[in-house]
Amino acid sequence: MPGFYDKLLQVPLLNLSAKLLDRLARSPWLERIDPAAWGRGLVPRRRHLAYMSVWAVAFGAMSASGYVGDRHPGQYLPFWQQACAANTRTACEDLYFQEDGYCEDGSGWACNELGILLAEHYANPKRAAMSFERACGLRFSPGCDNAAAMDHAGTFRRASPTVADYQFILTGSKAPLDDREPARLYARACDQGWPGTCHLD
Repeated sequence: MPGFYDKLLQVPLLNLSAKLLDRLARSPWLERIDPAAWGRGLVPRRRHLAYMSVWAVAFGAMSASGYVGDRHPGQYLPFWQQACAANTRTACEDLYFQEDGYCEDGSGWACNELGILLAEHYANPKRAAMSFERACGLRFSPGCDNAAAMDHAGTFRRASPTVADYQFILTGSKAPLDDREPARLYARACDQGWPGTCHLD
């Protein structure tokens, strides 16, 4: 299933636990960290200004960290490829969901990489064969070779993404790309850390 569903599971649990959370907030051992208690000595306008200042500093620090917003490398495939290769926790699962999405969008390269991940990391030859066949159907030739090689053990064939693939796999978490001119796609790929793209025009 797509990975975003797990982020929705907490919503009904939080809704059902609202009364419990209210009781916990009023408990004596949490009163010491109650922001309202700290600001009782301030007039309402100054208290409001103090709260807004704290939030501004918090959001400023989050923005300055680089881990919030459009610049975080985690929205792009090279980040998860490296993390999966390093056996970082859940990285291969995140890589799977991204490659699966791009494969569904129509990237033969993503289908081929998904098949290799399914075969080598998840030991799922049936799903891997389906991914290789889809890559072959999208005219990505390594997918055809890998589909034929599923019956006997061997090293799977890889290849660099094509310009047609970059139209899908460079989007990250954003909408489809409007500018599909090859030079612009390779420049974007270089910025995202795709190997072998920075020397191309």
